[in-house]
Amino acid sequence: MLQSNYQPYLSTMKKTLYLVALLALASCGENAVKQPVETVATENDPTEVLFNEVMQVHDEVMPKMETIQALKMEVEPLTAEGESAEYVFNELEKADSAMMQWMRDFRVPENIDSESKKTYLETEKIKIENVKTMMLNSIEMAEGFLEENEQE
Repeated sequence: MLQSNYQPYLSTMKKTLYLVALLALASCGENAVKQPVETVATENDPTEVLFNEVMQVHDEVMPKMETIQALKMEVEPLTAEGESAEYVFNELEKADSAMMQWMRDFRVPENIDSESKKTYLETEKIKIENVKTMMLNSIEMAEGFLEENEQE
């Protein structure tokens, strides 16, 4: 009985979280457009070049977060109808969470030697490329799923 009393609040909270996430994504995407990564690179510092490579991957896929949010909103109502919709929704959630977690965790250490910084950035490049793959695969999967369900 108590759970039904909280239902309107949970729905409102969920919508608020979506709105906050979309606003955060929109603001991040604007910064990527205003200052292209290539203009920041310095050829004589390999860690700067590596940092810019990491940020290029991030900037490439960050705008796709809006696509993921939109697809989640389309797929979510279908999750009650079957396991395949639930699977697709969960894959979108995983990709969304992976990007958000990567952004929270990404902090280039300042007071370390150049070799350690290079190692950190190489690891982060692999991580963000994995996030990119997750995002692109989940988008492709969701779009295919929605296309199939339109035809039925």
